[in-house]
Amino acid sequence: MSAPPAYAAVLAGVRAAYGAVQLLLPAYSAEQLLGGPIEPPGLAGIRVLGARQLAQAGLSVAAPTAPLLRLGAGTDAAHALSMAVLALADPKWRRPALVSGLTATVFAVGGVLAARQATPDERRNNNPAVESVTAAAQT
Repeated sequence: MSAPPAYAAVLAGVRAAYGAVQLLLPAYSAEQLLGGPIEPPGLAGIRVLGARQLAQAGLSVAAPTAPLLRLGAGTDAAHALSMAVLALADPKWRRPALVSGLTATVFAVGGVLAARQATPDERRNNNPAVESVTAAAQT
């Protein structure tokens, strides 16, 4: 396994910290503090997002390839888009959705930048960790 590019490592660290707060302390998440107050069902949703952030951070460290980093950026962009739709559709959720969407946008941009920083081998997907996952999936 190769070391993640510097930008990918920093992004994964920030993502992991953010995800840990969302998962373990959703009352202290950006969505709650800047967009709240959020009722318990909404806090459960924030916990789910936190688990996703932690999983994405782990994958970004385990297999820091350009395709995987771009996939993560696409996931973040899709989340940002869904939050824009929610902000427009429901005034009750406007502020938390905007906070979550803006955060996802920052992560999406970071993911694109990290993918661009990937080494040529990582861009070609010649990463042993990715190759082992790909080989396992093909069997």
